[in-house]
Amino acid sequence: MTAGMIGIFQEIVTLFAIVGVGYGAKKLRFMNDEFDRMLSKLVINIALPGMILGSVLTATELPSQTEVWLCLGLSVASNLVMFAVAYGFTLLLRIPDGHRGVYRFMLCFGNVGFIGYPVLSAIFGPDALIYAAVFNLPFNLFVFTVGAWFLTQDTDGDVKMQTTWRTFVTPVMLSCVAAVVLTLTGIHYAPIAGDALSTLGSITTPAALLIIGSCRCAS
Repeated sequence: MTAGMIGIFQEIVTLFAIVGVGYGAKKLRFMNDEFDRMLSKLVINIALPGMILGSVLTATELPSQTEVWLCLGLSVASNLVMFAVAYGFTLLLRIPDGHRGVYRFMLCFGNVGFIGYPVLSAIFGPDALIYAAVFNLPFNLFVFTVGAWFLTQDTDGDVKMQTTWRTFVTPVMLSCVAAVVLTLTGIHYAPIAGDALSTLGSITTPAALLIIGSCRCAS
């Protein structure tokens, strides 16, 4: 096992340890359902956007425009492949009508925003978040359009998919767009703003893992 693999394994063990702390905190009643809900809102709406923007504004180097557009292209391509795989699996497994939509959704869309960014940052460092923000833009677009359409296919047809511009205006989505714009325009390394956002974002990983551990506990 190489030194790099050992380092990644150690990071993963560390992450699972914090999940265990969250589980214990729920058992000991230091955390409860209401606290989990409010902390989740804090992570998604404040800490995670701070982590994403902080990764750009503290970076000494940024990806080239070619790398950014390549990342976007690969993201779109990978999503299209997953759509095809989802359709193939639901047909191959003979999932009955009325249930195929939710299976397709589960196969195509994971919990990237809440836990994906923190784990990526913990294992590969904050510089990786720039690529994650770029790669995740098509994901956010597809999850609220194609993903929503998947789910409506499990109804009797009386529920119509309603997607407006407000669906996409979330703090995480806006921070991803801002990160891509800053990267494409070459704006980075703003010491005061970057350090403030990075420090704010540093609570994302432990908070998200504590919530996961707490939610796994029936208390």
